[in-house]
Amino acid sequence: MSLTPIVSSRDGARVTVNDLIKNPTVIARRILEIAENQFIADAVLRDAGGNDSGVVEFYESTPLFADVGAAIRTEFGEYQVTTTSDGTPSVATSVDRGLSILISDEMLRRNKIDRVNIQMAQVNNTMRRDWDAAFMYLFLNNASVPTFAVATPWATSTTIRNDILKGEKIVNNAVTGLQAQNFLNFQADTLIITETTKYDILSSASFNSGSGVYQGNLADENLQYTGKLPQKLLNLDTLVTKSGGPLPDGTAIILERGTVGFISDEEPLQATPLYRQQEKRQWRADVNRASAMGLDQPLAAVILTGV
Repeated sequence: MSLTPIVSSRDGARVTVNDLIKNPTVIARRILEIAENQFIADAVLRDAGGNDSGVVEFYESTPLFADVGAAIRTEFGEYQVTTTSDGTPSVATSVDRGLSILISDEMLRRNKIDRVNIQMAQVNNTMRRDWDAAFMYLFLNNASVPTFAVATPWATSTTIRNDILKGEKIVNNAVTGLQAQNFLNFQADTLIITETTKYDILSSASFNSGSGVYQGNLADENLQYTGKLPQKLLNLDTLVTKSGGPLPDGTAIILERGTVGFISDEEPLQATPLYRQQEKRQWRADVNRASAMGLDQPLAAVILTGV
């Protein structure tokens, strides 16, 4: 008996289009595997649970403390009844985004497996892009989120550290005066930048001079949204988005992850098994997510422009 050596990780039985038709859940499972950890909203916003109405009511900038402090109770006395305050009422509605994958009888007959794989990649990339755009819209179009313009673009700036520290300071001291008594201090812990900005930081001699700023090779990291860089940039975990995407180059966001806002799934990311559409002589799988997002603590973020 002759043996065929395996010389590649791709050697072995090949998946055919017919295999996918016979196992209609394979595409659904692959789509969900590809999309895992790919949504920036899931990494930054807290999970507010599901909703079955398509509408989420929330209050913006609600104080996180009662209106008065805890009273001291004496023997036979009662605890003081206190009052609480709410922020500005607001509403977030679910948006249902989705795409479908099609396998025609011709693709099945001719075993066009590459066309199926390309469709799966396109669906994943598009879903990620469009949900990232919706996430960035929360910040870039919310007048309550503080903004400041840096003096010099980071490609040539010698004050990148000061710009980032100023952004952290704005978040950590967002509420001042008497109101501060009713707020938990925010703590900036996340920086969102584009790839262009990442390389501007990496190539900045002034930023990388000295010790303790960043140790390690940021460019070699394969960062997923829920992952972290092995080192922090000035105490901030850094999430890097594609340049030319929903976050414009020249813009960065500093925020407190989990506190700044929420995401609520009416329908979590899901994919249907392949089903037959005989009238069109094709098989189809639908991929969708229906979710509501909102910023209920917009002061826990700051937008840096001109970076």
